[in-house]
Amino acid sequence: MKNVDVKPAKVKVAMADMQWGQNGDILTTSGLGSCVGIVIYSLRCQCACLIHAMLPSSEMAREGQHVNEAKYADTAVKKAFTGFEERRIPIDSLEAKLAGGARMFQFQTDHLNIGKRNVEAAKELLAGRSVSLTAEETGGHIGRTIEFDVATGALRIKPTGGETIII
Repeated sequence: MKNVDVKPAKVKVAMADMQWGQNGDILTTSGLGSCVGIVIYSLRCQCACLIHAMLPSSEMAREGQHVNEAKYADTAVKKAFTGFEERRIPIDSLEAKLAGGARMFQFQTDHLNIGKRNVEAAKELLAGRSVSLTAEETGGHIGRTIEFDVATGALRIKPTGGETIII
């Protein structure tokens, strides 16, 4: 029998979106400025979810507006946990990594610093489910593109105009 090299599937995650991957997949998203990339994964079960959240809370949605759950950190993380439960992935096997949450505009007050608020919301939501945040590359003033390798748990981060780092 001939060995065949299987290339991992590259799963693209759009802004205000979330996608799932399994062993061999690479989850990727770009355009993480003030948005936060939330990776929740289980190395033991070789399953991961990448969220590209734009805003910290669905309470920011206009009344009567359809809520895109992946747009908001609170509803996206809740939906991810539901997905892990549906896949019978033990919550105690989960870990998380964060990237993004930059302060893209210098004139912002702390209240308007959406990047910082996105990161804080993600951390609170993960802590609320006792999920360990194993690494993060957040803040600053630059955008990022990220790729998460479901098989290894490595998060490759390419900052705009900077060197790639792996966490």
